[in-house]
Amino acid sequence: MTTKLRNQNFQKTVALNLKSGQKQLGLWLDPWLDRLFMLQPSLLIPAWILMAAGLGAGEGSLTPDLFWQVSWDLTTGLLFLGGTLIAGSTFIFVRESSRRPAGNQGLPSLSETRIPTGPAARRAGWALLTAGLVLVLPAGILALAAGALLFALWGLLYTYLPPLGRADPFVITLIHGAAAGCLFLMGWAGSGAAAGAGATLMLPYILVLMAIAALTGIYPLVKEIANRSQEAVISRTVVVISALMTLAAGLLGFASGDPMISTSAALIIPFQLVALVYLRPVDIFRTVRYALLILTVFIGARYPLLYLPVLAAFYLSRYYYQRRYGHPYPTMEGGLWNLGRGLEFSGDLQGD
Repeated sequence: MTTKLRNQNFQKTVALNLKSGQKQLGLWLDPWLDRLFMLQPSLLIPAWILMAAGLGAGEGSLTPDLFWQVSWDLTTGLLFLGGTLIAGSTFIFVRESSRRPAGNQGLPSLSETRIPTGPAARRAGWALLTAGLVLVLPAGILALAAGALLFALWGLLYTYLPPLGRADPFVITLIHGAAAGCLFLMGWAGSGAAAGAGATLMLPYILVLMAIAALTGIYPLVKEIANRSQEAVISRTVVVISALMTLAAGLLGFASGDPMISTSAALIIPFQLVALVYLRPVDIFRTVRYALLILTVFIGARYPLLYLPVLAAFYLSRYYYQRRYGHPYPTMEGGLWNLGRGLEFSGDLQGD
């Protein structure tokens, strides 16, 4: 009996020590994670998808029989890091322009953490942008120009849109479509392929990302459908346009011999049709969630290194928001890897 009691006490002591160690580690990590999440890693996933798509398509155009592309060099690493910093800097400016009072509903507001805000946050954003542009320069002038245009679209144009512009799904779809093209061209530049050849191959990817952005843009309208029929008409129209863009992307991908985008588009369309029939918020977000998941899987089949940052960002985000707010994110209801109004991370999506 005495031995059993000693063992129980020993196990309790070990458990308490582990719990205390985890708590101390968390307290040490929290300030660093707060600063890291200025970049909002879960929103970086679509950027990585498009950059990997451009890199994979470029490599595929140079080596037609290439399927798995696992080679990595310093230029590629700097390109992805630079693109990450540029995209992250735009999220800082968007967050600062759409700050909400603490305690609002919806996704956790980063204003409740100890990260820089106001002028300090904007200075950090400019610093990240500068570092990002320097890092992508080894990939060529095309990558630099695409990165600068990406910031102009997301960090300036989208940031300073009037509220009515941000609420218009057609406006944000066009902005995010242009940004998708910039991200694709940054990846394409990293492959060393001729710039002109990427113009036609990137169109299907732009169409699919525009289709996803359109769906995230109608979420506020879908919530009002029970009260007003006008929102239902607008939302169904947007879903139809989204499905048509995805269909066009699939056909263009098939015509250009790109099985990654053509197969992805074929798998996304059924989710859009379900969303069109039921037009519920959960169906809209399920479509967004699985569309990006499908793209990740198929584009990652050509460039498997894409899986590493995507999985890291997903699980790190789940840990961070659960620990800091008791709110695991990404979630099904809040959308997985939101584009569009999801860029306004501090509370426009009030579905949770």
